[in-house]
This record gives sequence, C-alpha cells and structure tokens, in this order.
Amino acid sequence: MEAGLLEHVIENSKDSVLRLQMEREYYTQSVVGDIKKYAKEITFDYDHEGINGKIPFPSTTIHDLSKIYSQKGHLKFKLYSEYPFANRQDRVLSAFEKKALREVEKSKDGLYYQKDMMEGKEVLRVAIADTMSLDACVKCHNSHPLKTWEENQWKVGDKRGVLEVITPIDDLMAQMNETRNNITASVIIVIVILFLYYMFVILKRERQLRQEKQEVVEDYEHLFEEFDNHVIVSQTDLEGNIIYVSSRLCEIFGYSKEEILGRKHSAFRHPDTPKEIFEEMAQTLQRDESWQGELKNLTREGKEIWSRVVISPLYDHDKQKIGYSSIRHEITYQKQLEEEHAALKEQVGDFYVI
Repeated sequence: MEAGLLEHVIENSKDSVLRLQMEREYYTQSVVGDIKKYAKEITFDYDHEGINGKIPFPSTTIHDLSKIYSQKGHLKFKLYSEYPFANRQDRVLSAFEKKALREVEKSKDGLYYQKDMMEGKEVLRVAIADTMSLDACVKCHNSHPLKTWEENQWKVGDKRGVLEVITPIDDLMAQMNETRNNITASVIIVIVILFLYYMFVILKRERQLRQEKQEVVEDYEHLFEEFDNHVIVSQTDLEGNIIYVSSRLCEIFGYSKEEILGRKHSAFRHPDTPKEIFEEMAQTLQRDESWQGELKNLTREGKEIWSRVVISPLYDHDKQKIGYSSIRHEITYQKQLEEEHAALKEQVGDFYVI
C-alpha cells in the first residue's frame, strides 16, 4: 500500500513538473519571439516586478510560478542547479539538493525521490531533471549576460538542473494506515470467524469419531467375547510358553487361564502321539510355514480329546516373528464314531447282508 501511495505521488509530481515545463515552452515560443520583434523597447530581466517595461526570462517565469504555486497550493516547488545565473550564485544548496543533483544526473530517467521531514510533517521530495528542450533555450543560456559558465556549454537534451516537487504525505500516510488497520481488523475478524467455525466443525467431527470409536470398541469387545467363548485358540512365545488362551480351550481342557498361562502345550500331550508328528511340526514351523494335522490330548481329568489343529507363525507390526498361534476344532465325537465303526467292522468281519 505504501509503495502504491508513493508511486501515485511520484506520478503527480511528474505531471506538475511537466505543466511547468510546458508553460515555459509556451512562453518561449509564443511570447518571447513576438516581444523581441515587435516590442523592442520591452526588455527581459529577472528584476521585472511592477510596470517597468521589463518582463521575466522564461526561466524566471518558472521560478515565479513555482513560488505562486507553493504559496497557494499544498505542493511546494523548488528549482536549483549547479550552474546558477549570477543573480542566484550565492544561494547555498542543502544536502538533499546536492544529492538530488548528483542522482538525477546519473539516473537514466532523471528521477530521484526521498521521504523527509519538513516543518514537522512527513513529505515526499521528488527531484526531476530539467532539460534543455528548445534551441531558443540553448541559445539564451549560451549567450546570457548573467551566465556563470563557459560559452557554448549547453546543447539540446542536456540536464540543466532540477525541478523539485515537495508533497506532504502525513495525511495520506495516516489515511493509508487507517485503511490498512481496517483491512487488518477485517482480516483478523474473518480469520477468527473461520477459526471458530472450523473449531466447531472439528469438535463436532471429533465427537462423532469418539462415538464411532466407542461403537467399534464395543463391537470388537463383543466379537472378541464371542470368539473367546467359542473358538479354541492359544498363542505361545518363541520358546513355546503359552501367553494367551481362550475361555473355550480352558473349558475343554478343564483348566483355568491362570493354570495354563506360562506352561507349554506338551503338558496336554497324549503319550500315544507318535513323536514323528512333533518332529514334522517343528520342521514346518522352522520354515515359517503353517502346520496342520490331528492331535490327541489329555484333559485335566485324563479324558482323551481329539482336535484338528492349525499352527502358524505369529508376527509383530515390524514383521518380526514373536511366537506361534494355534486354532483347534474338536473332533472327539467324530473319532469315537470312527473307532466304533472300526470295532463293528472287526466283529462282523466279511459277512454283509446283501
């Protein structure tokens, strides 16, 4: 906003200087020539005040107009050069004016500006190069009796000095700051409203997620309870120590969970089970493969039970093996039927009724 404000002031300053320069050109082209040709008794002089047969030089006209504009308007104008006429050669340039002359001379666009404080007010000082734009100006300056420079020093296009426009910007800066503060306040209000809205949305969503999570947890707990009560499952660590056992397994084997945890499955092994089965089981699990087969176990009361078993390696989130899990399906009744059928077949032999 400040850059835009300064740019606006600079453009206005350029327009003001352009008007002064056009007034000087008009005076030079439309007045000076006629005076010299048709009113030779009238002379040109910087000391022209009053009705005395004297009129101002074109440059003096600009000096006089700039004073009038400075007195009657809010803009202040200054004209200065490192090559003053004799009547102004005692004028002392300020530090800013000296710097402006140097910077304008170096600048391609003949422009230099700077913020400053004058009479307690913040101003923007815009220095614009004043150039020799007409042959008449060059001839006058090269032959003027009050010149303080060498003969034929100037040519068309030379930078003659500086036209400075001083614009008070304290009110403009105050308005800009007020506008900026209003915009900032509006933005803050919008941000606060958006923040509160999103907080409301987030909190509402968080409540929904908590509710959904609670429902999922309850469903999981119910599912796990059903699983625990109806599925024969256990888990061991890598050494074979039981670290988890379902309620259904405890019910079948006749032990409490506390009595089973920490023990090995060999405690329930039936002595009739061939050792080759366990050797095959160990070799399969060492290859990180699942083993499945039928096993006969003993309950706490010494009752035989049969299970169809699947034993698989157990991994953590980093895919590191941490133990083994087993799921059993009891087939004791099926085995009893098979044994009864075998016994019946043995009794009957090869005699069948056809």
